[in-house]
Formats: sequence, C-alpha cells, structure tokens
Amino acid sequence: SAASIVEVALDLCREIPLADLSIVQLARAMGVTPATAHYYLDGRDALLAGVIARYFQTLLPCFDIGRDQPWEMRIRAVARALYERQVEYRGVNAYFVSHNRFRLVQGDSATRSDYGIRFLEQTLRLFRERPFSVECAVANSHALVHFLSSSAHSAGGRQLPGQHRRFIRDQLRRTDPDEFPAVHQALDAFVALGADQAFETGLSILIRGFLDDARPTKTASRTRAVAHSSRSIQTPIA
Repeated sequence: SAASIVEVALDLCREIPLADLSIVQLARAMGVTPATAHYYLDGRDALLAGVIARYFQTLLPCFDIGRDQPWEMRIRAVARALYERQVEYRGVNAYFVSHNRFRLVQGDSATRSDYGIRFLEQTLRLFRERPFSVECAVANSHALVHFLSSSAHSAGGRQLPGQHRRFIRDQLRRTDPDEFPAVHQALDAFVALGADQAFETGLSILIRGFLDDARPTKTASRTRAVAHSSRSIQTPIA
C-alpha cells in the first residue's frame, strides 16, 4: 500500500536525505520493482508529500509532554523532544533546510489531514499558553522552529567542532597565536563544543528571550498605573 511505502521511506530518511531518496532505492529496500512502487505512489511528489506528512505526524506527540509543568519547563521539554526526533530523521530535516515545497501543506486539506498545519497549530498553541500577543507568538514560534531545525541539521550532519575534535585541534594549533590570539585562547573550549551543549545553550538563550517578551514593559506598566490612578480620583458629576 501507499502507506507502507511511505513508512519504509521515512525509515530510510534516518540515514538518506529525503531530497536524494529515489523510487529505485525505495523499491530495492522493499524488495519490489520500481514500477510497483510508482503504481502505488502516483509519482515522486506523492512520495515527498507522504513522507513529510508522516514525519510531522511523528512530531505531534512531543507537544503532549509536560502539560502539568510550569511553562518554562514545558517548552524546554517539548523542544528537546522535537530536537531529538528531528535528529533521528535527519534526512527529512535536511530537506527542510534547503527546500520549501510541502513544508506546510502536503496535500489537499479538504480530502486529507495536513499534519504540517497541525504542527503549526500546536506550535502556536504552545506560545499562546503564555500571555504573548499574537504577533509575539508567531515570531517566537518561527524562531523556535528554525532553531530546532538548524540545531538538528548541525548535529545530524556532524557539523559541531566536538564531532571533529582531533582534526580541528591539530589544524588550529598550527596557526600563529600572535595573529589569532582569540582562537588560541578559546581552542580547548571550541573543540569541546558538542551538539548537546550547543543545543542547550541556544535553547536557554531563546527561552530567556521568550520570557522577556511575555513580561509587561516598564512603559506599559507605567501607563496602566497612571490610568488606574486617574480613574481612582475621578468624582461623579452631580
């Protein structure tokens, strides 16, 4: 069935970039002919849309984590779960880094459920649990989604310095410390930077920014105080 083919394709995307996954590779993994796969899938676009929709479906349970926890703990737990799932399916996540097609809508939403839109709904709801304005909720959810995607892409693609520690240390030690003093001062910390530390540091910075957005500004607080005072001193007109 088309559903079973999509399931196998998603599993292959743990290792193979979705953009590079061919019908021939998929058919070989399933032990069928490419013609058979084409018959059930109705083309490569159907494969892409189906895999992405199924991928988003696997992300949705992450939003159920920590519903009884304070918001800061909840968003940290949800973000961690989403990040780990995106690293797991790094082939799909890599597609999102460089492609736009099917990122939000994977088909005719009138005839089947679009899990990309459901993912957007849950992300926005996560920020509406706090007193964010709609504009802040949109901007913050966008920032979080892109942070998770880029972090997962770096981790899955082995782009962190700590994942190439020996090579980077050897190369940087050959440079002139007088010409690159900051590099040599930070050498040990730089080559020790791994995916987990980079993710946690970036997430902490994001969450602090989110919480600042949720706090009333001093100007807004002062305006409310002045308005309250003016109401309290008003006297009824006889």
